[in-house]
Amino acid sequence: EGIPVSPRKVSIPTPEEVTRIVEHLADRTGLLALFLAETGCRKNEAFSLEWSDLDLDALLVMIQRKEEFTPKYRHSERGIPICDTLMKRLIAAKADDEVVARENNGPSVRYVFPGRFGGKRTDMRKALASAVKKAKVMCSEQPIHLTMHVFRKAIATWMTMKDVPTRIIQSHLGHASGSRVTDQVYVHTTPEDHRAIIFDLSKMRATGKRAA
Repeated sequence: EGIPVSPRKVSIPTPEEVTRIVEHLADRTGLLALFLAETGCRKNEAFSLEWSDLDLDALLVMIQRKEEFTPKYRHSERGIPICDTLMKRLIAAKADDEVVARENNGPSVRYVFPGRFGGKRTDMRKALASAVKKAKVMCSEQPIHLTMHVFRKAIATWMTMKDVPTRIIQSHLGHASGSRVTDQVYVHTTPEDHRAIIFDLSKMRATGKRAA
């Protein structure tokens, strides 16, 4: 038999902690982190996102096949609804890009979250690690290990805590309907989950209540 390997413990940040972390990121990188946390997009989906993939009127982000991007799976092609606040911030970012392009007599920026010189971004690990330390988001007296993939697990966990049906979470993340991966890998329990089910039997006895 293979030697069992304990999976790395994942610390799921709360929405409030994500907000604090975003405040310590540069403008566009902070917007990217916020986008990942609110949509649960895969890293490559976000890095490949072009302005033409946004449906401004319907408040949708379209994850779709393009010349230089192929979704991970067939069911990964989807429209992700976003809030009006996030869409307005994205539109403002596009306007800023267009101003810079005109001032430099350059072409319009193609990507929503461009890297250096307007090309495709490839990473943001160092920026996230630095922001976590500055925001003092800790677990066991250490800064939490936050990656772009953890944002996908975070929103799956947050949705589960709000009793969102699994099929909706799967559709949102681009998982196949009925896949076990969503519950087994992406949804995590949090300290808040455990605290919510604490029983105080002494109080039940004092008030004469019976546990079900």
